[in-house]
Amino acid sequence: MAAPSLLVAFSLLAALWALPAHAEVEGPAVVDLQIETPSVVIANVPFSLTVTPAGVLPGELLHLEVRVVQNGDVIGSVVEATTQGNAPVVLDELMAPEPGTVTLEVTAGTLHRSVEIYALNGFLTLLPPLLAILLAIVFRQVIVALLAGVWLGAFLASGFAPLSASLRVLDHYLLAALTDNGHASIIIFSMLLGGMVALMSRSGGTRGVVIAIRKWASGRRSTQTVTWLMGMFIFFDDYANTLIVGNTMRPLTDRVRISREKLAYLVDSTAAPIASVALISTWVGVEVSLIGDALKAIGSDIDPYHMFLSAIPYCFYPILALVFGLAVALTGKDFGPMLAAERRAASGQLLAENAKPLADYDAGQVEPRDNIPCRWYNAVLPIATVVGVTLAGLWLTGRAGLAAEGDALGTLPLIRVFVGGALFENVGSIFSAADSYRTLIWGSGLGCLVAAMLALSQGLMSMVEALDTWMTGLKSMLQAIIILLLAWSIGAVCGDLHTAEYLVNMVSGAIWWPLLPALVFIISGGVAFATGTSWGAMAILIPLVVPLAFEMAGLRGLDAGRTSTLLLGAVSSVLAGAVWGDHCSPISDTTIMSSMASGSDHIDHVRTQMPYALLVGAVAILLGSLPSAFGLSPWLCLLMGSSVLVGILWLVGQRTITGGLVDTPEAVD
Repeated sequence: MAAPSLLVAFSLLAALWALPAHAEVEGPAVVDLQIETPSVVIANVPFSLTVTPAGVLPGELLHLEVRVVQNGDVIGSVVEATTQGNAPVVLDELMAPEPGTVTLEVTAGTLHRSVEIYALNGFLTLLPPLLAILLAIVFRQVIVALLAGVWLGAFLASGFAPLSASLRVLDHYLLAALTDNGHASIIIFSMLLGGMVALMSRSGGTRGVVIAIRKWASGRRSTQTVTWLMGMFIFFDDYANTLIVGNTMRPLTDRVRISREKLAYLVDSTAAPIASVALISTWVGVEVSLIGDALKAIGSDIDPYHMFLSAIPYCFYPILALVFGLAVALTGKDFGPMLAAERRAASGQLLAENAKPLADYDAGQVEPRDNIPCRWYNAVLPIATVVGVTLAGLWLTGRAGLAAEGDALGTLPLIRVFVGGALFENVGSIFSAADSYRTLIWGSGLGCLVAAMLALSQGLMSMVEALDTWMTGLKSMLQAIIILLLAWSIGAVCGDLHTAEYLVNMVSGAIWWPLLPALVFIISGGVAFATGTSWGAMAILIPLVVPLAFEMAGLRGLDAGRTSTLLLGAVSSVLAGAVWGDHCSPISDTTIMSSMASGSDHIDHVRTQMPYALLVGAVAILLGSLPSAFGLSPWLCLLMGSSVLVGILWLVGQRTITGGLVDTPEAVD
């Protein structure tokens, strides 16, 4: 009996002796691995995956390895990373060399897992936005075109499964677009502003404004100039700009027979351009934040707001777009499709024969009764409420946001904020931390309340009539809201398909450094055009462009002055190109909202605006981005670009009405 006992004891001792050696070789025990991958990847474009282990002891180091296998072969080198405990880890720089099924083999300690994903041909990622744009222009059915683009993107993202794609359009893309806080805020803001405009019109306030400013907007040119000036005045937010200016000026431009397309152009050509380069706006917060994150990533100590201010003169497209819009208004000249639209409107037809305006109020419900006095303040006070509350809200939420982050600026006495050499930096930081979506809802909600109270207190409407009028205003925005939801959805589709990354990767090869700003401008415009969002283009490209410009300057041995010029030119080109692409794109949210606020057919707005945007964009590249990269003063570039644009308009453009009746009210009354 002793021999077996000794044998068992000896076996146990041997097993215990072997355990530490086995653990050291195999690594920590892992119960499971959670692997998060993109739904699809693009061939020859780097991608990443996130691995989260389970069962690892706290503080214990875990070594991870990923192999990319395609057609039975391991592609490239093994990607390795180390994580501590159960902390997730991101493994970058994975790549599939060609379209097709890819297997990712993940090894973590003693555990092995594999997951399959599909690599698309990069060109396919461009098809959803291109299809939507093409169908919208050819068939003039924006909703159908956008829906087709979203479905095609879902079809590609789901691995070419038609039924799954159809369901994914509804339960993923549209639902996500509707439940996003920012998107929901814009929907509420737009609907409330539509209700406010209906109340203003029904109570006689809008007609009162028309009567009050007739002496400044009595003819075609003066009315266009006033519209442009209003767009410049509401500089702090492009959404507020489009909806307020378009809805306020529409009765005036209708009176002097300015086409709805021209009104939409004047609204669109001031809203985003002025908001993108204003010293203080909701755009500035996003722009400065993106620049700051990119500078931090490369270890630079440059102040992001100072860089933004320095880059403003290099934002050639937004500034030249403002100049060209003013020139169009002052000269009364047009060319191309806009000239045809203006001649049609001068004959009394404000919209094209088959036009479908995005916002079309029922005149019987929103026009004032004959016995209602037309008082201008019934419109001005609600609009002033929207503007004032929005600005105050940006200030208050910005200060509160900074205080919550522990920033001293959030609790600094007001006198200290405004006094000193850092005024714009202080106010810019406050606006950067503001919650612009909430403040827009506050402004439009209180604007509705003021409009209703003014009508009720003066006995202009009963409570029931005011509520019916308000509901009419809300309903008038339904078509535009649907288009916005689909535009946001196709933007999400492009994100899932990595459309922007493919575009950047396709053209980011070796280039001559002075061409970088012009190339970035074109890429940014292409991304914004394809995705329909300026902010999306900026968010994608600024983190890529800032380190690219620094790296290129270092490789070319540029001195400090040329490095600064290259960096400012590249950053400003992202901002300017995003606005340019947004102006040309029929799936852009701000372009849609300009059509909505102006009561224009959306495709007619895009068709008439695009030649102007393309002209300004070409001048911005040839007389702005290129010469400034070689060292020419950006101010001189702006002067040259402005002169050329005005000269082209003067030579090519034609006035709609000739014979001395261009700016005479009698010509249109």
